[in-house]
Amino acid sequence: MKGSRHIPKPITFMKKFLLPVAAFATFLFVACSGPSTPGEEAIQMIEDATEKIEKAENLAEFQSISTEMETKFEELEKKNPDYKPTPEEEKKMEEVQKKFEEVCQQKAMQFLGDLTGGGEGEGEE
Repeated sequence: MKGSRHIPKPITFMKKFLLPVAAFATFLFVACSGPSTPGEEAIQMIEDATEKIEKAENLAEFQSISTEMETKFEELEKKNPDYKPTPEEEKKMEEVQKKFEEVCQQKAMQFLGDLTGGGEGEGEE
């Protein structure tokens, strides 16, 4: 019976030890998961804006997203005026920017068609 008194202590110790370790690991995961350079932050902003534009349901929402993105980029440039992206960041930036422009163009055509009453496929007969 003497040994049974000591069983809870190691478990308590492990709980006290594991909780800070888990908290620290979570902190590291969160800290490391975000963009670490202005270039990575810009890439993430473009990707986020692309997703929002794809989901936009009307012209006002489309314009709001575009304005929000412009504002965020201006703020990013003000915070990092001398930042030069790495060649990898430049390549990735070109890729995400190309996709963003394609999505914007598709949505603009959709909304233009909605405004003029025409749809995609008008004049196909």
